[in-house]
Amino acid sequence: MHEKTAIVTGGVRGVGFAIAGQLVELGYKVVICSRTNLEIRSALKQLNLHGRVAFGLKTDVSQYAQCKRLVTFAFRKLGSIGVLVNNAGIYGPIGYLESNAPEKWSEAIRVNLLGTVYCSQLVTPIMKRNGGGKIINLCGGGVGGKSSLPGFSAYYTSKVAIAGFTEVLSEEVRLANIQVNCIAPGAVNSSLTDYLIDQGIEKAGEAMYKKTLEQKRNGGDSPQFYKLRRIDHNNFIEKL
Repeated sequence: MHEKTAIVTGGVRGVGFAIAGQLVELGYKVVICSRTNLEIRSALKQLNLHGRVAFGLKTDVSQYAQCKRLVTFAFRKLGSIGVLVNNAGIYGPIGYLESNAPEKWSEAIRVNLLGTVYCSQLVTPIMKRNGGGKIINLCGGGVGGKSSLPGFSAYYTSKVAIAGFTEVLSEEVRLANIQVNCIAPGAVNSSLTDYLIDQGIEKAGEAMYKKTLEQKRNGGDSPQFYKLRRIDHNNFIEKL
């Protein structure tokens, strides 16, 4: 059985923070990361209300060297890494492909996809030495749904790629007792929701803008509705 230790990338707000909080409630020690120290300090203050069980490190997951530093930091603080939740992600450029800046498009791939790949690669040897572990990837963006997301090509492409990567990695490490799954939380009200609304109807597109605005007003879930359940036996997030 894996140790009750975990890394949650982007674990300072939204779904990532909710996951980190649930892990702490389940008796885990966790390491979270963000690109800003202010967000890390705020999240740690809440996670450590009943004892110092959470630690944080400023990290840009699009950079392999920083991912390596994060994993080294986590191993030093926690003594092992039993669970990795690859949650960090950005929307990237919004608008049809012809209007997207190439550097912004590639940034979404680096953060969303390569950040997931880098962290997964780095924790795998540690989990193998520990006799197993769990890797949970976030692949939202309508992946597996009835339609794609026009105007969000970088984000959608990165999430489709994460789903494919998850399938391959799960087979590669299966015999090492490492479970790899991906989850799509669905319509969650978070900072990404606010960011999309701030972009306006012209950039986001009328359909997506109106849908997001309606979600914000009435239909979106709170990130806290997504709860890790029985992680010692199952590797998923269940919508309550």
